[in-house]
Amino acid sequence: MGRQWHMAIYSVPEADRALRDQLRKKLAWLGFGQLSPGVWISPHDRLDQVEADLAGQDALRLDVFGSVPRG
Repeated sequence: MGRQWHMAIYSVPEADRALRDQLRKKLAWLGFGQLSPGVWISPHDRLDQVEADLAGQDALRLDVFGSVPRG
């Protein structure tokens, strides 16, 4: 069976650079790796923690996804 991946895609305005840096540090601490700017992936299911830790940040647009193994 294949490994399941979890993805966080975010957008933060340049005016909120400190929030963007905080988000990057949080994702790295939780075991995510940067796939491309604004896209981070992880084999660990920690998307709920990412959403909970960053709840209430109006400047943040965050979408999270989990893969479904095939086969």
